[in-house]
Amino acid sequence: MNTTGSAATNPDARGSKGTIERGTRKVRQRKSPQAGASALADRPMRKTTAAKCPAAASQAETPARVAGMQPSKTELILALLTRSEGATVAQLVEATSWLPHTTRAMLSGLRRRGYVIVCERCPAGEDRQTRPSVYRLGSA
Repeated sequence: MNTTGSAATNPDARGSKGTIERGTRKVRQRKSPQAGASALADRPMRKTTAAKCPAAASQAETPARVAGMQPSKTELILALLTRSEGATVAQLVEATSWLPHTTRAMLSGLRRRGYVIVCERCPAGEDRQTRPSVYRLGSA
C-alpha cells in the first residue's frame, strides 16, 4: 500500500463499503445529504391518527383481526374492565404480565383516549389487601 499519497486520491487505499484506509485504521466516508433525502422519500408515510382524520377514526374503531391472532394487551384489559365485576390491579397484572405501575399507567392512557374508567375504592377503615380497589368501564 502506498503511504506517500493521500488516501482520498489513492484508489488502492479504498476498502469495502465506502471506507478509506489511513495508516492502520479505517475511516468511514460520509454520505451526501442527497442520499439521505432520497431514502426518506422512499419510505412509506405514517398512518394518520383518529384525531387528525375522521376517516381513520371509523377504521380505528373496527380493527380487522386475523383469525387465530391473540388479542392485544389493550384488548385484554378492556375485556376485563367490561365485566360486571370489573377487575383489580392484581387481575390485570396477571392477565398482561406487566408490573403494577405499568398497568396503572395503561389505565391512565385509556382515560386519555376517552374511556371512562370508574374506580371503586375500599372504605377508609378496611384493609386494602383483603378488599382491593376495583376498576370498571363506565358509561360516557
